[in-house]
Amino acid sequence: MNTTPPAPSADRHQLVDVLRSVALLGILVVNLEFLASAPFLGWEGRDAWWDLAARWVGITFFQLKSYLVFAVLFGYGLAIMASRDRDGRLGGRYARRMAVLAVLGALHAAFFFVGDILFTYAVIGSLLFAVRHWATARLLRLAGWLFGIATALVGLVCLVIAAGGATDDPGQAARTAVYADGTFLEVAAQRVEDTLIALVFGGLLQWASIASAFCVGLALGRGDLLAHPARHVARARRVMRWALPVGFGACGVAGVLTLAADARDGWLPAAGLMIQHLAAPVAVAGVLALGIVIAGTRSWWPRAHAATAAGGAASLSVYLGESVIASLVFNGYGLGLVGDVGPALALLFALAIWGALEWGMRAWRAHFRQGPMEWLLRSATYLRWAPLRRAAAQRS
Repeated sequence: MNTTPPAPSADRHQLVDVLRSVALLGILVVNLEFLASAPFLGWEGRDAWWDLAARWVGITFFQLKSYLVFAVLFGYGLAIMASRDRDGRLGGRYARRMAVLAVLGALHAAFFFVGDILFTYAVIGSLLFAVRHWATARLLRLAGWLFGIATALVGLVCLVIAAGGATDDPGQAARTAVYADGTFLEVAAQRVEDTLIALVFGGLLQWASIASAFCVGLALGRGDLLAHPARHVARARRVMRWALPVGFGACGVAGVLTLAADARDGWLPAAGLMIQHLAAPVAVAGVLALGIVIAGTRSWWPRAHAATAAGGAASLSVYLGESVIASLVFNGYGLGLVGDVGPALALLFALAIWGALEWGMRAWRAHFRQGPMEWLLRSATYLRWAPLRRAAAQRS
């Protein structure tokens, strides 16, 4: 059996790479709330106006949206793989790919960040592989049902928040001390304990929504909406004109409710969470439409693509790199800044880390075909080491 992996296609979908890169920035902005402080503590007590403004920016533009963009593109990727399955062996390759992602996700959660998303994507991607050949209309109906389930689950969480309000965790001080002063292995042990809790909350708040977005991505991958955006500018502009103000406007209102002075004691944070959940898919539709319009009409698009595409093409490496760098900055075995950085400064940290990794990936991709983790994933998928270094002629 010939398992030689084909070389990565030179005809990459440029808009998809840029969208992945922007989503990686948003994911880092959201994740830093739980990397710069102990998990489950978040930005409690950070009430200076500049910190509240930074929190509002994160809630309005990134929270509950960035991972949905990534989920849509994850499903989109499966659709592209299915369309290129010339030998009928996609099932085995895809199973290996998801298994490697699950292992990477488990290691990522244990050693770097409890809010890992790779394991979730691997599980959901494996389950939904069975629907890859469904008709588009059927896929979209499934997406609607899954989002309905997600809404019901989020509603239950909102009722708990509204009824119970904020409660003090007697173990929070000890947990925070481990992250602030513990060795690498001590922090890892604490993360394993915290990851089990995070999986429960993640399952309630995210899994059904991710599965819904995955189905939408599968449907998008059937056409050329993201592959050839110039052909769809008029339709995208119509969607953009209502989806952006409605989606992000509602999320902005949710941010105000969440950050209200008495928001921890009743219905305000619950209402904010539900509004965010309902508005997030609308905002994501607006972002996709905006990307299509920009890619299809703006003369500066090639420069924007050149500046961000390397990170998007190496999204697995950048995602893991974000957590590695942040954990070294904030945990006790590194600089030990956990608890010392507020939302405003964390927003600057996110921009700096993301920008450094984008620059690093551009430098790396000048010499290598793929990001390091993408190379490892591809090699495991095809059970053979993939070529990594670019030929001199390709670099010239």
